[in-house]
Amino acid sequence: MFYSGGKLKNIYYTWIKSFLSLCLGILFIAVTIHVSHGGEPWWDADAEKAPIRSRERNKALEAYEAFAAGKYDAALTKLRGLTVSPDERTSLETMIRIWEKRRSLGTVNPSFVYKALVININSVDVTTQAGKHVTAKMTEKEKDLAELYQELTKKTYEAFSNGEMTIDFEPLYIDDTLTSLSYPSESGMEFPRLDSIPGLPELLRKKMGGFDILVVHSPGGITGTALGGEWAVPYIEYALYGPRRGRLILNTAHNYGIWVHELFHSLEGHGGISPIHGYYSEPRLNFPDWHGVSGDQFDYFDWHFGTTLKKTGYRNLSFYTRYQDPTTDRTFSEVMEKYRAVPIPDRYEADRNFMEGRKARDPVLKEELLKKAVSLSPLHSSALYELGELYMSLNRHGEAYEAYAKTAEYFPRPSVFLGEGLALIKLGDIDGAMASFEKGIMSFARDSVEQNRLGECYYQLAILTDKIYGDKAKAYAQALKAIENGFNFVRSRELLASLQTEKLSYDETLNRYKKLLGESREYAHILMV
Repeated sequence: MFYSGGKLKNIYYTWIKSFLSLCLGILFIAVTIHVSHGGEPWWDADAEKAPIRSRERNKALEAYEAFAAGKYDAALTKLRGLTVSPDERTSLETMIRIWEKRRSLGTVNPSFVYKALVININSVDVTTQAGKHVTAKMTEKEKDLAELYQELTKKTYEAFSNGEMTIDFEPLYIDDTLTSLSYPSESGMEFPRLDSIPGLPELLRKKMGGFDILVVHSPGGITGTALGGEWAVPYIEYALYGPRRGRLILNTAHNYGIWVHELFHSLEGHGGISPIHGYYSEPRLNFPDWHGVSGDQFDYFDWHFGTTLKKTGYRNLSFYTRYQDPTTDRTFSEVMEKYRAVPIPDRYEADRNFMEGRKARDPVLKEELLKKAVSLSPLHSSALYELGELYMSLNRHGEAYEAYAKTAEYFPRPSVFLGEGLALIKLGDIDGAMASFEKGIMSFARDSVEQNRLGECYYQLAILTDKIYGDKAKAYAQALKAIENGFNFVRSRELLASLQTEKLSYDETLNRYKKLLGESREYAHILMV
């Protein structure tokens, strides 16, 4: 059962291994983690050693509430009155400066609204990878604090952008219990598995067309990890994915500072900001024009808004205006029907076999585990795709084609059609290969993860167009598209050189590429040769 909460008017790729390692010395973290739990910070249970005493925490909470309510004078008075350690002084002074900036803006009329759908999971009943059984419910106090942190985050981003951008958080509260976790990588991290909640895949497909970022907020106790960045919205884990969107995965142990931090990761990709965590001593070498104190996150974020993101254009940070849902009504309905026919224990056993198979180095064991995953859950597109990759590496091209073709039925992405096309080349079906590459191009939905594979589809098409049909002009245009989409600059450049109908110097050729790409930061990395 779903019901909407009161809508607050207007709110690449990081994992936080522990609260302390991320936020040491950041005032707002030390304060609000106490508020979330109603006790001492979990990273320092000894109140005498905690950097801020209970009295200071209460004063900080009062400052937050005043700031969220737009009572800026009162908020700043309380913030300036806090007693902090010398290590926290710089962060506090930056926070005061950002709040003062927001006060000076008054009523804002932003040109861009970053729209966030917040899925609040009210209860969980899960077992972690370590075998720990966790049950938890989100309290009313935790719900109130989450909305407080959202309002604080909204106003902070308004300050960063000088009122040009705001964030509209739309909360949705889910009564059904989360019953499973997702393990998105081999790192051991775990997050709420959304398809374990009845009806949520359908809701997400209906709603995400109008939102830039999906926020998943659950009761604490599952995992201490928070995650920002981007993702293809997982309608069904390992089987069916929706459009590219920003991602924010948090629980009730995370607070204002974490909300601000993780949300910034969802903007870095479109802004061309790399590496992440550029406020640390070594990564900051990539940003020589930032002169803030290492570790001062608010100052670092504020600097990027005034430089990098301003140049990008705030409207260009949007996801929903750029990335369409790659699924069709028919595909979605078919996959959901078949997925529900698979018993829940078989789904999870299939996932376990897939994860083990993905890690296995022995090809015999790898094939055995992946095939078992598919036998348990026939729609397990990730296992099918891995089988295709395995068979290609073993020169079993017929089986590779079958695995890719089956994957493409439910997961039509450039990487899948690329594999299918390469398998068909090995099987001698050139026309079929070209058709597969063209399908790969048509299937692209501006997914940054798939963009390189899109470029390779163009690259392979260019080779076949030249060698089979002798159409150098068309092949040249396809090779240019390979470069435009970030595929191996050196190989594409060599192909272009062989296709040129006019003699160009290297510099002239490079200038032509630059003109083609214009000022797009999204593709800037391919000019780094």
